[in-house]
Amino acid sequence: MRIGIAYDLRREQESVPDRPDDLLEEYDSDATVEAIAAALHDAGHQVSHLGGGRNFIERALAASAGHEAVDLVFNIAEGRGSRSREAHVPAVCEMLGLPCTGSDPLSLALCLDKALTKRIAASLGVPTAAFCLVESAALIDSAPFPPLPAIAKLNAEGSSIGVRRNARCTTREALTERVRGLLADYRAPVLVEQFIEGVEVTVGILGAGPRARVVGSMEI
Repeated sequence: MRIGIAYDLRREQESVPDRPDDLLEEYDSDATVEAIAAALHDAGHQVSHLGGGRNFIERALAASAGHEAVDLVFNIAEGRGSRSREAHVPAVCEMLGLPCTGSDPLSLALCLDKALTKRIAASLGVPTAAFCLVESAALIDSAPFPPLPAIAKLNAEGSSIGVRRNARCTTREALTERVRGLLADYRAPVLVEQFIEGVEVTVGILGAGPRARVVGSMEI
């Protein structure tokens, strides 16, 4: 099988002056991509480096038209520029009819937006912590903050980007200051949630519907 790896390298992203140093935290190193390529090669597969963004589109189209057409896209690309960024590669794969690892574009676009995901979960009867979404500094004073203590985080980011030791706030004043800081530093909406004590677990799932099965869990 020929497997194409979709990825976004940190060194290829444009750094933004006077912005937080963790802004590019989710993007990968050359070493990570090469380790994946080596593992796939050792498993007996041929590997193509497809990259991400425009490069991914151009290389995927070229591969499909030539003798190096890929049978599967191994996707670790994060995308860039929108709250739907993680859905960019899977959406292109859908259009080109390429099988792709991971979730489909709808799932990825929904789950990166934490507030929207919480609303969908709540509509299906899944308990979720009280929250509010603050989209600009002008809305902070009137924001219906949840009960304290509360935690402030970026609404459409992952890998703990923007989360610091002062993310958990026990006073309205501290929470207001933290939300204002996130809005200024990252220029993106902030989710404020009631803080819940307890174990945090990441669970890996393969399949969907009745075929879904847990393949492992990891406590943070």
